[in-house]
Amino acid sequence: MIVVIRYGSSGAENEAKRRKGLIVTSVLVLLISIALVVTA
Repeated sequence: MIVVIRYGSSGAENEAKRRKGLIVTSVLVLLISIALVVTA
């Protein structure tokens, strides 16, 4: 919240992008883990 207030809309956009990136990374890691378990 403080970061968004301090940097304005650009900070909010960066936060949204980073959050989306984290979600995508988490999903990829989950898929890889599942694939490894299935193939093992």
